[in-house]
Amino acid sequence: MKVYLTDQIKNISLLGSSGSGKTTLAEAMLFEGGVINRRGDVKSNNTVSDYNRVEHEYGFSVFSSVLYTEWLGKKLNIIDCPGSDDFINGAITSLNITDTAIMLINATQGVEVGTQNLFRYTEQYHKPVIFLINQLDHEKANYETSVESIHESFGNKAIIVQYPVNIGPEFNAVVDVHIRDLFGLIRVEIVVPVFRVLALDDILRHVAEVPVELQLAQLVEVGPLLSVLGRRVREALRQPDGRRAHHPAMGR
Repeated sequence: MKVYLTDQIKNISLLGSSGSGKTTLAEAMLFEGGVINRRGDVKSNNTVSDYNRVEHEYGFSVFSSVLYTEWLGKKLNIIDCPGSDDFINGAITSLNITDTAIMLINATQGVEVGTQNLFRYTEQYHKPVIFLINQLDHEKANYETSVESIHESFGNKAIIVQYPVNIGPEFNAVVDVHIRDLFGLIRVEIVVPVFRVLALDDILRHVAEVPVELQLAQLVEVGPLLSVLGRRVREALRQPDGRRAHHPAMGR
């Protein structure tokens, strides 16, 4: 059995309203990490996480499931938590033992009541949160509206760190807006205007102390902003545990 050092282990809670896609995300993480050789499906009752007969009958998670995978030499311990308010104790318990919470947002719904309830518990337990806007391949998905709902509900703590491309049934790529890497099938030049107008605007509004001359530079050239913004964003997101200064927001 492989032995991991303490700094090679990360404990993560998957939180979100019922139907936001936590179990499907967990299944994808296991698949990408090589733990399973094919992805299960919630509707087919063959996911690793929802194994209990009661969950098959209800069609959603009832119990918290503990999973693990490995990625880039790190061990990720994952707790897939129930999204229904009736079983919220499973999510609360997981926050006692995990380092970080990934809060899934349904891209067709935005922030829901269950999202707000769960976020309050992350505040109570002083856990950093990553917002993950999910189901971007749905025909009614709206990334911008979902981001706006996050800002309206939780203020300017959420910073866009990835931006999706071709939202809807043709969704096939995301951009890391801070280093301009494209994960998908299209060239980065196509995405630079989106990066400039939306991502930089979000960063400039939500991460303070960017020099005025660099703010003006965004109107002409993205490049001069990258080194400063990259450093400022990393500093904002990597606060000591409990500070919760900012939360990264991304799409899937």
